[in-house]
Amino acid sequence: TLDIAAWFGALADVYRYKIQYSTDGATWNDVSDPLTNTYYQFALGGGTWINASMGPLSEGGQVNVYKLPYVERPGTPWIFPDLIARWDSTKVANGLYTLRILGFKVNSTGTALEASMALIIDPSFGKLKLRVDNSPPVSRITAVKHVPAGGGAPVPVAVCQILGFTSGRLR
Repeated sequence: TLDIAAWFGALADVYRYKIQYSTDGATWNDVSDPLTNTYYQFALGGGTWINASMGPLSEGGQVNVYKLPYVERPGTPWIFPDLIARWDSTKVANGLYTLRILGFKVNSTGTALEASMALIIDPSFGKLKLRVDNSPPVSRITAVKHVPAGGGAPVPVAVCQILGFTSGRLR
């Protein structure tokens, strides 16, 4: 699972957002993995951290949109206010992906979400290219050598050899 962070800021003119991914730049799929964030609730005698679901949700004619901390609870301390997605990359094939973020604001009638120009003006903002490789790591020990203290030449160690040393290191 990849944690993806970004920064909107309170003046970004964004009410909700969605994250999408594509392999070809023409067909886009929504990231729809659950996202939680945590805020601090002050109280007399001490406060507590409270988990809040940030989405995905369906709202204003859009699906798989996420909430923004500064919109949900302005002025509240969030533990990680810039975490915008958790993408489970095991749901996709290995390859090169472009991720983009689409921002939405509430329309003039307050009934629907429409694209926010804040994220549309410059397409270089709000896109990320990454290579997904979910192959399990392979590790092999091909040789073990004893490197003496003081920088001497490494000495090969045979398979199953019992090696007694008080200084140096294994490589």
